[in-house]
Amino acid sequence: PTAVVFLPVSDFKTVTTKIEEMVGALEDVGDGVKKLTLQREIFLKEQGGWIFVSDQLANLGNVPADPTAMLEAMYETYDIGIRANVQSVPKELRQMLLSEIKEGFERTVANEQDEVKRRTQKEVGGRVIDKIVRFADEADQLTVAWGTDKNAGKTYIDFSATAVAGTTLAEEINSVVTMKSEHPGFLLPDAAATFHFATPVMKDDIAQTVQMLNKAREKALSEIDKDKELPTEEARATAKQIVGSLMDVLQKTIESGKLNGGAALRLAPQNINFVAGGFVADGKSVEKDLKRLVELAKQSKENPGVEVNFDAATHGGVTLHTITVPVPAREEEARKILGDKMLTVIGTGAT
Repeated sequence: PTAVVFLPVSDFKTVTTKIEEMVGALEDVGDGVKKLTLQREIFLKEQGGWIFVSDQLANLGNVPADPTAMLEAMYETYDIGIRANVQSVPKELRQMLLSEIKEGFERTVANEQDEVKRRTQKEVGGRVIDKIVRFADEADQLTVAWGTDKNAGKTYIDFSATAVAGTTLAEEINSVVTMKSEHPGFLLPDAAATFHFATPVMKDDIAQTVQMLNKAREKALSEIDKDKELPTEEARATAKQIVGSLMDVLQKTIESGKLNGGAALRLAPQNINFVAGGFVADGKSVEKDLKRLVELAKQSKENPGVEVNFDAATHGGVTLHTITVPVPAREEEARKILGDKMLTVIGTGAT
């Protein structure tokens, strides 16, 4: 692979003079091209108010009159951006890079001493590797970019991908595009930061994720048996019921085939408000587990003065529960923002 870099310039002579002052004379190789010899040769050419730079002389033989056309208007939207045209990378090179990734992954798995961790790494990591391979075969274009909107006083990061028509990846992307969100309210115009996601879960991903959840469930239940802070067998049994129930809800949510939610952060002088939430398959079950969790917490020897008020209010079909946590007197900065008590509100609905 070789590269061509282009930069706008108003006075090429001034630029070359400055370069010569720092690293020595440039060699004129004809056709307006200058050669700079460092650890390797670098070639520079000026045309139409642009400097073109490459490590290969042949790359500067037919430079475009307007190189910005190659950027597909990215420079008008973003401050920093990278766009990869995946299918323009020779297949042999893609296979070589993927082979390096696979070998590195296999070495990592082989070096893991813990049998359980090694088996988990192999299963989970193997699926990730398979997705990377498929993405390299089916992706058309990948863009990651950062920009600012000075008029609105905001900054943003964009990630986008397009796929080769007729591929599985194209089908998945199309399902994302056509999916409608049930939580657009998180996109508050006056928020300091917002986050929002609405994505389908593919059938293959559902099966794999459920398998991972089952393993996580087994591990969590085994850890409860080892937890010395749970005072009795009854408490451990209750903890297992809560974990099992929450895992059931999470599994049902994944099996529904969609993930949807978001968050928003509002900032004001000495005031912070944060809200987050999303779709779950059974909100009432989560509410029941929260109540059981609070009852279990009351059995702890430590009592930090937390106040919990279930069913404090309702709004739009959502039941609101409040949790008040005292802010330690030593945390002076936190008290200036949160006060002497921090209020958390949890809302639970049918979904």
